[in-house]
Amino acid sequence: MSVYHASCPSNIALVKYWGKKPWYKQIPANPSVSLTLTMSRTMMTWYMNPKHDDIPIRQCFFHGKEHQYFGQKIASYCAWLADVLPWLDQRDIVVQSENTFPHSAWIASSASAFATMALCLGQWYRDQGHTLPLGYRTWDQFHSMLARRWSGSACRSVYSWLVTRWWESVDFASPVDVHHVSRTYDTIYDTIIVISSDEKKQTSTAWHASMDTNPYASIRYEQARRHTEEILRWFEEGSWLLIGSIIEQECWELHAMMLLSQPSTIHRLPETLRCIQVIKEWRDQTGEEVFITIDAWANIHCLSLQPLSPQLRQRLHFPLIEDWSVLRPDTRDVL
Repeated sequence: MSVYHASCPSNIALVKYWGKKPWYKQIPANPSVSLTLTMSRTMMTWYMNPKHDDIPIRQCFFHGKEHQYFGQKIASYCAWLADVLPWLDQRDIVVQSENTFPHSAWIASSASAFATMALCLGQWYRDQGHTLPLGYRTWDQFHSMLARRWSGSACRSVYSWLVTRWWESVDFASPVDVHHVSRTYDTIYDTIIVISSDEKKQTSTAWHASMDTNPYASIRYEQARRHTEEILRWFEEGSWLLIGSIIEQECWELHAMMLLSQPSTIHRLPETLRCIQVIKEWRDQTGEEVFITIDAWANIHCLSLQPLSPQLRQRLHFPLIEDWSVLRPDTRDVL
């Protein structure tokens, strides 16, 4: 039996990736910028044996309990990798996984999960005696490609700090599209306001597909390009107020694209809007430089250079999850 351990954090997009190239599933339609978190992470152990039957075993135990749906996802993921790792179908795979954050908090658990899977598979690949494939400069690039086969956001969690995606090629074998940019700040805090623990009403895949018929898609993609260039420049120069203005504009534009798609989708709840108003009023009154972004559901990420003040916390009236992105050589662990 071969055993592999890894852990990866989740991430939050600052410039949103929303929509995919029509000719291949996981090629983003626009560049994006994300911030890799620290504490919100997935820890995983893979057990791999030569298969005993014609159909290889794919099992997943999540926090100690077998989770058939996750097992099916792992089976699908392995099938997607058949051209890169053709030997996978000769192995039984049992996975033990757990998150440091509530699965219902919607902190992009698929990003941390599939990034962690990619690291485990990378270890197995090297264990078989393979060297770094041609075209890849680092193992992280290879891991990122493996992660992106399933999740467009997972490839970002392989890397630490600030990650940019400039991908244009449709060739999965080409070097991947993520890299660090200038590290201006020591720490960026992400306080997540858990508005709802309900399941999303629609999958992210369906939301991405809705951009195919959105009449404003091309405008949105060009705007994302401009925002990517601008936010990287402001990170270079250390202009937090300008960074925050782009972060929030990206948040509102994502919501606008969902409203303008067919069928139209609203992923904010009344409580989401109330908390947004509280934060904006508090910022106007006190000058506390906290900015808002929202992933593909109702919960709010409050980004700041200092921890949120106790007074603001008291006004929010919802559970908070504390996280941050720290300037370190790496926020990924291969145990």
